[in-house]
Amino acid sequence: FPSHDKLDGKWDLLDGTVLSIQSKRLIMDYSQDAVLDFALVVGQGRKEMSRLEGKVTSIANSEWELTFDPKMTHIAGVSLGLEKCLFNAKGELTALDMHPVIKGAEIYSLAQLLRRMGVAPWKGDLSSLQDLGLQGSIQLHLLSQGKESAFHVEATSSDLKVRQYPYAPFYLSAALQGDNWQVEHLQAGPLSLKGLLHREKEGWNVPRFEGTWRGYRDWE
Repeated sequence: FPSHDKLDGKWDLLDGTVLSIQSKRLIMDYSQDAVLDFALVVGQGRKEMSRLEGKVTSIANSEWELTFDPKMTHIAGVSLGLEKCLFNAKGELTALDMHPVIKGAEIYSLAQLLRRMGVAPWKGDLSSLQDLGLQGSIQLHLLSQGKESAFHVEATSSDLKVRQYPYAPFYLSAALQGDNWQVEHLQAGPLSLKGLLHREKEGWNVPRFEGTWRGYRDWE
């Protein structure tokens, strides 16, 4: 079967940083269903930034399934917890189900790396995120049934702290549809919110939001 043990390259990030890309394993197997077996390492100098090890397998209905080795794969130290990831023949996402767990101390470095790669929806300085001093662990659930459906996000934490102040229990349920984020429920300690955020060229518009603090409705 065609295989390449060493394929090296580089990735020029938006801020001018150059990351190295090393292919530790790249094997295509056509014996039955087409399978791409891969192992890629993204690093800066001797530091490993991310590692992706897994397989891409041809399945029914001209779809492809991506699976990762849960013990080896990470992005900025965060394990992806990927349970399902399907693509169609055009490379469009048709199903996604992920359950990553992120530590508060990892959120800034992960957000910064994704922004520098150009794959994050946020731009600009992230120092305010770092200043939050997030602590604790956050269990995420990311779910999508393709580009025509909403992208659902759930996040829970029993020990989240912001600047040493506890915001537990923490719970977020939200859905992205087009340019709209529908925040169905956000609970952070005594704070409870729900509402709608609309993405525009110049930033975010908040046409509707309401919340309570310690059981008393403060604003709408």
